[in-house]
Amino acid sequence: MMDLQEGILYGPLQSRRLGLSLGVNILPNSFKLCSLNCCYCQYGWTHEIYESGQQFADVLPSITEVETAVSGAIDGSIEFDYLTVCGNGEPTLHPEFAAIIELICNLRQRSKKDFGIAVISNSTTCFLPGTKSALDLVDLAVMKLDAGNEQMFKKLNGKTAATSLDSILNGLKKLNKYIVQTMFVEGAINNSSDSEVDSWLESLKSLNPQCVQVYSLARTAASDKIRQVKKSRLEEIARLGRLKTGFEFEVF
Repeated sequence: MMDLQEGILYGPLQSRRLGLSLGVNILPNSFKLCSLNCCYCQYGWTHEIYESGQQFADVLPSITEVETAVSGAIDGSIEFDYLTVCGNGEPTLHPEFAAIIELICNLRQRSKKDFGIAVISNSTTCFLPGTKSALDLVDLAVMKLDAGNEQMFKKLNGKTAATSLDSILNGLKKLNKYIVQTMFVEGAINNSSDSEVDSWLESLKSLNPQCVQVYSLARTAASDKIRQVKKSRLEEIARLGRLKTGFEFEVF
C-alpha cells in the first residue's frame, strides 16, 4: 500500500502511461479526499466519501502554494515528461481546481519548456462546467471508466448515493478530448469476465475517447480479495475492444 503524499510535489516517478511523471498533489496530506471508495485503490480505503473539498479549504494547498511549488519545479533542474495532477484522492474535488489548471498551463507557456500536463480523474465531477473547462485545457485528461453497469460500478467503487455510472457517462460525453483508463481485476470482484467486458464495451460505444487504456494491479490494493488480471487477458480485452468499438486500445 502506498503512503499518502506529504507535499504538493512528488516524484518524478516512472509511469506506465506518462513516462517520467512529476506528481502534483492538490489534496490534503493527512487523509484521502475522494468521491469513491475503490477496492483497488493503492492508497487504501476511503474513510469518508465527499462530493466536494469545499469544507477542507484550510487544509488544501492554496493557489499561491501550488504556484510556488510548480514554478520552482519548472525553473529548477528536475526533468520530467509530464506534470500530472492527481495525488491523495480525486483532484477535481479541490474547489479551485479550474483555476489551478489554468495557472499551471500559464506557467508552462511562460517557461517555454516542453512537457505535457495531465490530470488523472475518477470522472465523477466531469459533468460540472468548471471541471470540464479545466480538463479541456490539459494535454491528457485520463478519465476512469471501469464498469458497464451500475451493479459492477458499485462493487468496484463503493455504494455512493450521489454518484452513478450514468452520471459519469453523461459527463464524459461533454468533454472535448480525453483518454479512458480502465483497471481490470478478478477475484471476489471481477470486471474482466466476458459478460462484464461486453457490458463495459457497450458503455464505451456511447463515448468518443481518443484512446482506451487497460491495465491491472501493479501495487497492493485496498481489498485483499482481488487479484491482478494476466497480461494475456488484457490483450484479449483490447483486441475485442478494437473490433467492437473501432477505438485505439493500449495495454499496460
